[in-house]
Amino acid sequence: MRVMQQLDEAFGDLDLFIGSNQALTNRTGHPVVSVPNGFANGSPTALHLTGKLFGEPEILLLAQAFQSKTDFHLRHPRL
Repeated sequence: MRVMQQLDEAFGDLDLFIGSNQALTNRTGHPVVSVPNGFANGSPTALHLTGKLFGEPEILLLAQAFQSKTDFHLRHPRL
């Protein structure tokens, strides 16, 4: 519970940050969304958006806006 509060306080006025720390967010409940953002050496890459507690609407809106302006989600890796 204390880690959840500390991370929530660290967000301050931020709605989200780019990046992810699954070891932490899996324990605190902070939402994370991953969206395709290209390829590196033929393998897909992703952009991770981490939101504040109960910040799902903000990160999902940004993820949808990003995806609507790109076509990475439509591409496939080369075999």
